[in-house]
Amino acid sequence: MEDPDDDLDPNGQPDYSQPPGLDQHPDFLEFLDRADDELRQLCDRDIPELGQRPDPWTREGLQVIAQAALRELPDIRSLTREQAALFGRMARGIGHTFVLAGGGHWEYMVLSWRGDRPAPPAPVVVPASSPAWVTPGTLVGGVILSGTDIGLLDLYDHTVADHAAWVAAGTPDPHDWFAQQH
Repeated sequence: MEDPDDDLDPNGQPDYSQPPGLDQHPDFLEFLDRADDELRQLCDRDIPELGQRPDPWTREGLQVIAQAALRELPDIRSLTREQAALFGRMARGIGHTFVLAGGGHWEYMVLSWRGDRPAPPAPVVVPASSPAWVTPGTLVGGVILSGTDIGLLDLYDHTVADHAAWVAAGTPDPHDWFAQQH
C-alpha cells in the first residue's frame, strides 16, 4: 500500500519538484524535432508577412505574430483543430524569439499540479540569465484574451535587457543573478 506521505517534502508540504527525465520525454523530443518544419510553416504559410521580414525573430516579429493571433484566433475558448495547430506554431515562434533574445533553450516542465499530482508537462523557454521560464503558449493566450501585445512585448524587452546586463556582468550563475536582481 502506498504511503500518502511519500509525496511530501521534509516540511510536510507537497513535493512540487520537476519529475526526472522530462528532457528525454518522447513528446518533448518530438516537439524539438518538429521545430524547423513548424517555424518554416509559420513564416511561409500561416503568417506570410512574418516570413517577408529580414529577421522574423525580433520584437517586430513578435508584433506580427500577435496581430495574426488576434486576427486568426478571435475566440481562444473554441478553437478548431486547425486553429489549435496554428496556436501551437505561434507559440513556437514566440518561444524561438525568446530563445534567441535570451540565449536560452527549450525545456519540458510541469507547470501546475492537480492537488499534489503534476499536470502534463509543456514546453517552456529558459533564458540563460535566469532560472525562471517563459511559457510561449500562455503568452499567445494572453495576447488573445487581453486584445493587445503589450504584455508580450514588455516581457520581451525585459528579457533582452536582463540578458544584456547578465552578459555585461560576466555571465554569473543564473540563480545568483536572478536573486540579486529580484
